[in-house]
This record gives sequence, C-alpha cells and structure tokens, in this order.
Amino acid sequence: MMILSTPPLRPLFAGFSGLLAPGLDQNQLEQLLGPNPFTRLQAGPPFEFVQQTYDKGSWVYRARADLGQGEQLYYFKVVREAEVWRVMLGRMFSSRGLKRPLHYPRKFLGLLRAPSEAVISWQAAKFLGQQGIATPELAALLLRRRRGFREEYLVSRAVPHVNSASLKQYLPRTFGPGSGPLDLAAKRRLLEELARFLRRVLALPLHFPDLKVHNVLLQEKEPGRPHFLIMDLNEATETKPADEEVIILERFNRSLPFTSGITQTDRLRFLKAFLAAGGDPRDWRELSRAIAERGRVHQKPGKPLVPLQAQSPPSA
Repeated sequence: MMILSTPPLRPLFAGFSGLLAPGLDQNQLEQLLGPNPFTRLQAGPPFEFVQQTYDKGSWVYRARADLGQGEQLYYFKVVREAEVWRVMLGRMFSSRGLKRPLHYPRKFLGLLRAPSEAVISWQAAKFLGQQGIATPELAALLLRRRRGFREEYLVSRAVPHVNSASLKQYLPRTFGPGSGPLDLAAKRRLLEELARFLRRVLALPLHFPDLKVHNVLLQEKEPGRPHFLIMDLNEATETKPADEEVIILERFNRSLPFTSGITQTDRLRFLKAFLAAGGDPRDWRELSRAIAERGRVHQKPGKPLVPLQAQSPPSA
C-alpha cells in the first residue's frame, strides 16, 4: 500500500470534498468559512494574515474559533493552483526564464500531474503520527476545482507550548548576539536532540525535500526537555534520492542561523551527534566534506556560505 495514496474524500459544502478530524463540526466550519473561503479569510476578523509564499501560491491565516471542541486557535493554509500558474508564466517570460527555455515548460508539465498538496500533507502527517513523530494536528482538508484550477484548504490546530514560530527564529533569539548570558550546555543539548530527531526522520520511507530548521517547531512542555515537530509536509514523496542524507544535512547546515551563536564547532558537534544516533561507524570527516562540496555547488548568490570543515570539534 502506498503511504501517500489519496484517501476517500466525502462531499462537504460549497463544492468542496475532503476530510474532517473526529469531533470537528462540519456545520460550524461551513458557517465560519462560507461559500468563498478565500474571500472570507481576506476580509479580516476573526481571521489574521500570517504569511504568503509567493512562488507556491499559498497563504496562511489564523483565527480563534469553536469548531465543535471549544474555542481554539486554528491555522488555515490555502493553496491556489491558479496563483502558481500565474507565477510560473511570469517567470517563463522573464529574462531568467528565457535563458532556460526548457526549465519552466517542464515545471508546467509536472504541475499537470502533481497530486494535491493538502492530501500529501494529510497522509504524511498520519504516517508520521504512526511512527511517533509529531506534526501540527490537522483538523480539516477541503478540496474543490474552480474554473479548472484546484483550490485547497488545510486547517490545523495551533501547537501548545511552542517557543517560537520555528526553530529558525528560536535559535538566534536564544543563542544569538544580544540574547543575554549564553547557556552552552543548553545549546549543546538542544543541537544533539535535534540531530537524533533528524536521524529518525531520515530513517523513514518518506523523503521531505523541504526539511530544514525553518520547518521544525520546538515544543517545550517541560523546561530543558525539547520536543520537535515537522511542519509543511506538502512536498513529501515516497521517492528517496540516493544522496538524501547529504542533501538534508547540507540544507540543515545552510538553514542554521548565520550568527556567532551557532558556531562552526556547534555544526560539527551536530554532525557527530547525527552519526552517533544511528551507531554509524563512518568517518565524520568524509561526510562533512561531502556536505561542504554540495554547499559550494548549490550556494545562492547573496547568501553566506558556512562550509563544514574537516577539523575535529573539541570534546568538551
């Protein structure tokens, strides 16, 4: 059985089909969103805009609402296929697109066959939950087509006891310049736990191309006991690249904040903890060189490069 196979959807309202988590009241969800949810989300209270991902045609809003289980904070992620196509067309006929005449036509063909991002997120979250890896709890999945284009909504409950919007924001705020007295022991524990968590995720039969600290939440129900959750599962796939480990480790290294709070020594300790978590006997120097080489090849203009250098991190 495929992990990301499309689950049976049922008719909901306003042309939508989808899935609801147990206990969610469909009537209250319909009353909240109405027949044109995107217009309703943009109208303001009780909805508050969170972010827009320009190149992926997605928006995120949040609102406090009672959807059958008492008032809670919910996040509403919208993906509109028409917006993705609009962005693609703009890029295809830009100077950058004209220099790569086959790149965007291929992307268009891929879009025609692309599965629903909301369905992928729903199925990936279900599978991760079965493996004991936490994700934000999904409450509803809504799908419909309008004028031939897909319109998707994914509703999730806010995660309690979260320290920041993402680990990307938490790390510099806690360990970066101006954060106050630096707790070296706490930083090391956190990075070691993160390395063990990443090792568990990479051992799964799913590949998460967008796995980096931007898409990891830190939950601390008890002080000093970090618990990690993965966000944004819409790019999950059952096809794992042969060099997945180097790809993800390089992405993690690149996405760790470029501040004095996350040092070269911290990055190398993270790598050694990653290998130790799996009882991996490989020489960490070889792996660090592979990560550094990939970082040089995929460096983006205007972004600093922090290569992993083959030097042994201090033991203390």
